[in-house]
Amino acid sequence: MKIEREDLPNLELKHFVSDLALLAAVPVNQKFRKLVLDEYPFDPQLLSSSAVYRKSRSLFLKIGGSFVPRVCSTMRSLSTQDLFERNRLQPSVFRNAVVQRLLSRSF
Repeated sequence: MKIEREDLPNLELKHFVSDLALLAAVPVNQKFRKLVLDEYPFDPQLLSSSAVYRKSRSLFLKIGGSFVPRVCSTMRSLSTQDLFERNRLQPSVFRNAVVQRLLSRSF
């Protein structure tokens, strides 16, 4: 099957939605609920399925780290200085915006 250039965005979207469905289907273990960051998409699934992800979160919190959601209108990378302060990560508020957008459209 030959894929035309104009079909690529639709194909990429289908793959993206398929990946989202895969992540959403990962069983969530409620014993990690206290570690979940509500604004991180699929955080409960990642905590439930990855011991490394879980250990990293636990250690960060154990040293007094905190997560303070922050709305940012520009893209940030891990090297962005305003993203990090001592023992504080400032993730972009994301999950609710995505969920609201998805619920407002039909695919």
